[in-house]
Amino acid sequence: MTRAQCVVVRENRVLVLEHREGDDGYWLLPGGATAEGEEPADAALRELEEECQVRGELVKLLSYNNYSKRFQEYSYLVDIGDQPPALGQDPELAGEAQILTDLR
Repeated sequence: MTRAQCVVVRENRVLVLEHREGDDGYWLLPGGATAEGEEPADAALRELEEECQVRGELVKLLSYNNYSKRFQEYSYLVDIGDQPPALGQDPELAGEAQILTDLR
């Protein structure tokens, strides 16, 4: 699996999303898995739009981690200008199965 994520910084603060599965909650950068044949940079921007309702512009690749043959992670610095982020959805999950619960 390849994960692509966005690092959005505004006023020295980083945009993160809360995920909830049952009683467990955790915070992640906007991002997710790449679709088959999708470039990581394109996936990062797609996920940002789905999860935070904003369009971004890639500034640069910040990091690439190859954890194993089965998991890699790309992190991109992304500029969203003055757009206000708003909590979006994971389109792969039905309404009641959504795990995105907060954005900060």
